[in-house]
Amino acid sequence: KEFLQSLFANQIEGANLLVNNSRWANFRTIKNRNWSVGRYVILGDAAHTAHFSVGSGTKMAMEDGAALAGALATPGLSLEEAVQLYEMERRPSVEAIQGSARPSLSWWENFGRYYASMEPTQFTYHFLTRAISGDRLLRRDAGFVGEVSRWWQGAFGAAPLQTPLAVAGSIMTSRLVTVSTTPDGFFEGLFETTEGLRKIRFCSSMGVPNDCDFAVVSIPESAGGLEKARSTLEDVLRKCPAIVAVTGGSSLDRVLLCEDIRLGGSALAMIVDDHAKLVAAETSIMSGRADFFGVTLDHLGDRPSFR
Repeated sequence: KEFLQSLFANQIEGANLLVNNSRWANFRTIKNRNWSVGRYVILGDAAHTAHFSVGSGTKMAMEDGAALAGALATPGLSLEEAVQLYEMERRPSVEAIQGSARPSLSWWENFGRYYASMEPTQFTYHFLTRAISGDRLLRRDAGFVGEVSRWWQGAFGAAPLQTPLAVAGSIMTSRLVTVSTTPDGFFEGLFETTEGLRKIRFCSSMGVPNDCDFAVVSIPESAGGLEKARSTLEDVLRKCPAIVAVTGGSSLDRVLLCEDIRLGGSALAMIVDDHAKLVAAETSIMSGRADFFGVTLDHLGDRPSFR
């Protein structure tokens, strides 16, 4: 309060700022298996919550009320059928909003890490792309995205996907990596270097040896998969690998685990996403979410080089 009061002293002509009950806290996302029992029905925040940064809490509650009223007024339905109709109509929309709010929730709960480790331009770009894609941001504000691109070029001397990086005795000349799984189950990456293409086999997270420069951590698909992967990652990072590739889980899970790697400062991070567009790879690099981006050869049309 005192800082903002001083900052805007001219505008508020020396008056005091008023404060409300705002507090910094971890947001609790509420989900319920059922929204009704007999004649009792829940709606709004009682049934579900979405992080306040997406601004949909009141909207969802009012839409719940409208849907419930409409279901109860539907001719020929029993009370039980009407309540089931209400939940069936509302649940998909609510779950979609909760899904879109999750990146924003995570961003705010990790605000301090981003603020402490990023330049202002990258910090802003990271914030704006937390919930919308890089290509959508480009359509909304091409001038700002151009400013970020110029900042990267000035700081690193090349476009994001062509920025060289020294890794384990090689100079990687592309941040894009073609990845594959060998018949015997090993994860491999094909890197472009100043000496040509270099194929690298990644050590499995199960029993990474001390001399492993390249390791892969796969996020389990089960509930709590990200937390399990974070526990595995702690063990992997103790072996001091140069690069850790992240596979499995959801797209957001992979991003969050890669950020744990990057902001920890002990290894480079590679997101593996078979379904992403090249603009998503550039966004990941330019926003500081990853150091490399891996896709399969099939996804790139069997091109051995990205140039």
